[in-house]
Amino acid sequence: MHNLIKILIHICLFRAKPQDLPTSQQLAIVSGFMLALIGAFGGNISLDDNISAGTMTIFSFIQVVVLGALIWLILQKKQLAERWYQAVTAMFGTQTLLTLLTMPMINWHLRIAGSLVFDEKLVITIPLLTAGILAVWAYAVAIYIVRITLETTLSSAFFLTIFIFIASNVIALTLTPR
Repeated sequence: MHNLIKILIHICLFRAKPQDLPTSQQLAIVSGFMLALIGAFGGNISLDDNISAGTMTIFSFIQVVVLGALIWLILQKKQLAERWYQAVTAMFGTQTLLTLLTMPMINWHLRIAGSLVFDEKLVITIPLLTAGILAVWAYAVAIYIVRITLETTLSSAFFLTIFIFIASNVIALTLTPR
């Protein structure tokens, strides 16, 4: 376990590649499950009080499944399906770690400002700026994983990663019961 977390941290620092992870179905499932749990918990404590915990949990699990399915479809099309377990383990694991770093910043901001907006204006605090930097870093890590896994250019990986994240959110929002 320690070695796995070390590899995921090194991927976050662009020092390791998804291929450095073991090819394991169990690892892919556990990392996806952890990302969904963290997403459900993080969404419930920081975003919208009008969304129930159950709805946020369903949304998070659907989002992770769709994200994994989209990665699988892209790898199938590129005839690189054998990389799926490592790719989703890297994607889910690194996003989980970076989300765990971001959540305390959002909570700290909410304690300082009371909410993300005040009188219809965004309240900027150091914790919120830090969370924003971590979010950009998370996207950069996801782009890195896509670029390395697909052996593609940075620009292709950038647009493909944005597509994957937007599509998984839209599909999850569509499939989540209200």
